[in-house]
Amino acid sequence: MSTNLIIDGYNLIGLDRDIEAGRERLIEDLIVYKKAVSVRITVVFDGTLSGSLTRGNMSRSGINIVFSRAGEQADAIIKEMAHRIGSGATVVTSDRDVSAAVRSFGAVVVESVEFRRVLDEALYEDIKGAVSEDETYDSSVRKKGNPRRLPKADRLKQHRLDKLRKK
Repeated sequence: MSTNLIIDGYNLIGLDRDIEAGRERLIEDLIVYKKAVSVRITVVFDGTLSGSLTRGNMSRSGINIVFSRAGEQADAIIKEMAHRIGSGATVVTSDRDVSAAVRSFGAVVVESVEFRRVLDEALYEDIKGAVSEDETYDSSVRKKGNPRRLPKADRLKQHRLDKLRKK
């Protein structure tokens, strides 16, 4: 099953003074990231200020970009997509309401700061040609020792994060 990465765009950008520049920088970063991983990426932005009566959909270098229509929030689109995809969705957001809703659909939630680290690692590796420390970890090797495990939701989240890091 292919991973569908749904990103709450403005949530990941944060409080950037120049929203357009921040949005463009995020899209460029995601294009570089997409070269390193095999996932479907959709980034969703609020387009409520545009006054458009329809959703704006476009694609750039394999990244699907969605803008909400007037009177619609990006959160609603993210919830709708996660509901449709279900357990195959990984949603990047720090919004508690969105997180709770998409988890109820079986999606995995990755906090924006956690994904930012993954994204920054990919950008660093692209620029420097470096190998991440995580690439030396072989998840198929079973460790001996303490048998205590993380809760299932945390293990699934960690698995998705590892999958987002792999090439």
